[in-house]
Amino acid sequence: MVNQKENPEYYYNIGYIKSIQGKHSEAIVAFRKATQLDRLFAKAYEEMGRAYRALGQHDKADDCMNHAAQIHLERDNDEHAEEILNEILSLGSDSLNVFNSLGVIYRKRGDHNTALTHYTKALRIHPDEPNIYYNMGRIYLDMKNTDKARELFQKAVEVDSGFKEAKQVIKAIDLGVI
Repeated sequence: MVNQKENPEYYYNIGYIKSIQGKHSEAIVAFRKATQLDRLFAKAYEEMGRAYRALGQHDKADDCMNHAAQIHLERDNDEHAEEILNEILSLGSDSLNVFNSLGVIYRKRGDHNTALTHYTKALRIHPDEPNIYYNMGRIYLDMKNTDKARELFQKAVEVDSGFKEAKQVIKAIDLGVI
């Protein structure tokens, strides 16, 4: 039989109870134990983020919430990831990861304009991030605007000369394959 104390749900429940009691530091310890036992326990990261926020540790809160959102994205649970990312934004954070992840979600949905809006916000925070240019280029490819796409892929290569994927897409555009 499984030892109850080595079950991540056990520690998550303790953390949740401690959070309700306002014992946020103790809750964080329990949530951390849950995530040590299950590194993909998104709910525990999410609640740990809320506990950190209650303690005024906003950077740690954002890191935990972002981690939870990334786990949800990897599991194709975009709706829950979007809820978490929007919660981070509503609390005043404007990190690169939040806007980039929201861009990914909206691109998957085919909402190109909203995706571009989020990527543009991400670029304002970190104008030298080649992956954002690459992601924007992919949207323009989806929209059949190869000239704008090529421009963005080229910008990604200018920022990171070793960006193989961007170079490959530029080559495909130049060869007329795309």
